Amino acid sequence: MFKLFAASSALVAAVNAHGNHQETLKEGPHKSLWYNTLPGDGGTQADSVFSGISTFGRIEYSPCLANDDVKYDIAFLGAPFDTGTSYRPGARFGPSGIRQGSRRLNLYGGYNVPLDANPFHDWAKVIDCGDVPVTSYDNEWAIQQIEEGHNSILMREPATDAKEPGPSKHGKTLPRVITMGGDHTITLPLLRSMNRAYGPITVIHFDSHLDTWKPKVFGGAPSKIASINHGTYFYHAAMEGLLKNDTNIHAGIRTTLSGLSDYDNDGYVGFSIVEAREIDTIGIDGIIKKIWDRVPHDAPIYLSIDIDTLDPAFAPATGTPETGGWSTRELRTIIRGLDGLNLVAADIVSLIVSSGFYAKEFKAQGLRVFATARKVESIADLANEGIETLSLEVSDPNSINALKDEVHSRTNGELDILVNNAGRNYTVPGLEVELDEIKTTFEANLFGVMLMCQAFAPMLIQAKGTIVQIGSLAGIIPYVYGSVYNASKAALHAYSNTLRVELAPFGVRVVTVVTGGVKSNIARTERSLASDSIYLPVQAEYERRVKHSQEVGMPTQQYARSVVRQVLRAPSRDTIWEGAMSWVVWFVSTFFPRSIMDWYMTRTFKLWKLKQNEAKKLQ
Repeated sequence: MFKLFAASSALVAAVNAHGNHQETLKEGPHKSLWYNTLPGDGGTQADSVFSGISTFGRIEYSPCLANDDVKYDIAFLGAPFDTGTSYRPGARFGPSGIRQGSRRLNLYGGYNVPLDANPFHDWAKVIDCGDVPVTSYDNEWAIQQIEEGHNSILMREPATDAKEPGPSKHGKTLPRVITMGGDHTITLPLLRSMNRAYGPITVIHFDSHLDTWKPKVFGGAPSKIASINHGTYFYHAAMEGLLKNDTNIHAGIRTTLSGLSDYDNDGYVGFSIVEAREIDTIGIDGIIKKIWDRVPHDAPIYLSIDIDTLDPAFAPATGTPETGGWSTRELRTIIRGLDGLNLVAADIVSLIVSSGFYAKEFKAQGLRVFATARKVESIADLANEGIETLSLEVSDPNSINALKDEVHSRTNGELDILVNNAGRNYTVPGLEVELDEIKTTFEANLFGVMLMCQAFAPMLIQAKGTIVQIGSLAGIIPYVYGSVYNASKAALHAYSNTLRVELAPFGVRVVTVVTGGVKSNIARTERSLASDSIYLPVQAEYERRVKHSQEVGMPTQQYARSVVRQVLRAPSRDTIWEGAMSWVVWFVSTFFPRSIMDWYMTRTFKLWKLKQNEAKKLQ
């Protein structure tokens, strides 16, 4: 039987081997959620937590957008949009991931001790309305879809107290909508929808970033729609009159800035700031007091929670992680401290979910697959597809050895394919690199790969297996502002080529995949030039370079499918060129002088302006 093992910093796909608890539960209206029996099997239990269609907290599902008659008091709504982010994409899978992660919650067993209530089975009828249909090809249209979808859910008669007066500008009580993102750009269309119902509204915003930047400062605003992104949506909301003046507050802020003027602009937009570090001096109660002192106590309030409020130790699967954040316990306590405020709607955003395309493609070819991640919970959805998930910190020798031992025990010591897909980007000019960043990048892109190859070599030799190293065009071309990343990938190519020759006598094949542009979580990196950078005259081109590979990136699933098929069906191939521009680079680097690629990079990122600028200084 064929076996497979594939490794990655985000996931590791892997190989094929050779080779009575009862609960007495109180009767209740939701007993069927726990007891699913099969006809004629003597009452065997099936725990439905691990089966069935996922809704938030396993609550009732209704396609509300297709059914105007459904009644509810609180509705969960997905907004799978992530094309407004500047760093890691993947938040489009957030609504699905949140639902998967909430499977242990349920109506019958959801009693919350601190709240002294079961929020799913109290006064309110709570349902999952599914997702807004959001296009991934047109941001302007997608933002409109989110606004209209949300407003359709928001403006209906609630199931309870429908005739009671409420805080909406029409004097009515409206249902509460909790939106699951999606990147934080979605908050702008949600606030537009809220404005139609409530008028200007107060916002409590939990985040590590301000998200009030002027478009010219964050992203450069090359077009009107590009000016709306996950760092500028509150600026647009303020300019559109969606925010209630001087009652809004951020909590958990710890981002770097373009300068102190960012704080001045934030105040102009209408926010005050509670920095994450303040918890060390004023404590949780002090944070809660600051929020209460800022916001009105009787007016409607919108709550927006970015998962990156939490420290990456607690929530690494987010679009723009920042160290120094709050713990889950601290954030939960702070949110509970808001009890008594009139929260009328909320969103939770920026959860990214590993889509596990390599693992899924190998699994689709009939192979047994292991997937790894630093936090196994972040790839829990893969287990539903029969993929075994394990923990791995690719730069930690102890973690690698523990993984090796576990795989060895499950596969009788044989391994057919090891795929090393660890990757970390670092996009700054070569003269501005930092030593710690260099070390971290090489640990992920090269040293971890070397350790993985060493650890699993005996198993691969025994099986006469294959090592697949995921390289990059950056290891071949002078991809400007990426010298450290380029160097790490060039070193990986050289290591892999040498390893190919050294392992050939033992029947082990080594394949290098030279990857072009691919829609991924690595290529979009938020960076800024130094304040005294000699590249400031071409800052706009630098900012474009940061996300350049995503402009024409091949869809990840298409890329993974092609790579997997070539690995399995072309046993004599030692190099695979795949991804946007990969064959163009192969052709140019093979048949033309190196100066052609130098010229292309200079023209593409307008480095000629620097020479022009120096000439003007001499005049």
